[in-house]
Amino acid sequence: MPNLEGQIQFAGCGELLGPCPCDFRCATDPAVSLMPSTFFDNASTSSLTFCELECQSNADCLYNLTACVNGVCALVPCGGDAGNGFYNSSCSMGDETADGTCTTAFDDADAGRFAICYQAGTVKLGGLCAPNPTYSYGTTVTTHAYLSEICEPGDICFEASGSNYPRCVQQCDGTTVLCAPNQTCLLGSIAGGGVCVDGGA
Repeated sequence: MPNLEGQIQFAGCGELLGPCPCDFRCATDPAVSLMPSTFFDNASTSSLTFCELECQSNADCLYNLTACVNGVCALVPCGGDAGNGFYNSSCSMGDETADGTCTTAFDDADAGRFAICYQAGTVKLGGLCAPNPTYSYGTTVTTHAYLSEICEPGDICFEASGSNYPRCVQQCDGTTVLCAPNQTCLLGSIAGGGVCVDGGA
């Protein structure tokens, strides 16, 4: 069966592009409008309105990069002036409290940085995890159904140099989100920030 949400979610809609199919609503999503055209495989970022899956809770949203906001599965900005958590730390997915991880998507918006909140999971700091969700639908494990493989809020799945397995590590930026005294913030290891590693960089 084809992945309907992956094919339709964030596709452009409206007077010129046409309506959305059943279970989707043509909605305004400022976060999608900020994305580069290659951010999602099927996004029409030149449009002002996008097809988004209708929902009643976050559990209705297939991908953990979306949360149920005003009845549709939408991207949730975070950090900076978004008023939702801090860059490289925790954030809230929709109406939930601090259940997401704020990760910088790219560095050329929102005063040099733009970040989105994605649903965090249950893997503890240092535990084995699935690779960090990418921003391309249908290419990796990014669904709410796999939260047992995704890191807790504020942490990210990262494979250190010389390691054979990715583990949950703390995000950092070396300024406002700091590492433990025995760790160093390895800046540049993720977009717009870094991860905490033991000892020196």
